[in-house]
Amino acid sequence: MEKLESLCRILDTCWDAEYSTFSKATAAIESDSGSQVKFETSSSVLELLRERPWIPSKIGSARPTWTCIDTPQIRALLCNSALYVTCSLESKSFIDALGIHTTPSVDLILQHMRLWATGSGKQYKQGVMPIAR
Repeated sequence: MEKLESLCRILDTCWDAEYSTFSKATAAIESDSGSQVKFETSSSVLELLRERPWIPSKIGSARPTWTCIDTPQIRALLCNSALYVTCSLESKSFIDALGIHTTPSVDLILQHMRLWATGSGKQYKQGVMPIAR
């Protein structure tokens, strides 16, 4: 876990200056009329960072898109049931690029409700209060 925390801190520190340029890719497709339509999409590097479990959390490594920054707003709704990132992150653009939750959203709450309803939330440590009271 220590190595993951080091990796997380290094990427966070260097993201804006070094790595953010690799987070987007431009693709082009040909339209029905024969003209090329260009669009920007996430790079394979960023998709890999988003979808693999490597962010340090309270249960070990987790997918960034499943994790949250510990804020009073998220804690008020999810108490200890959220997967809080355990390393300190400073770069807002890094946090946003990875899809780490910084504010409560309908999607975040629904994601947790689905986990609780299906019993998949057992991955969380025992004794966690599922609903803020």
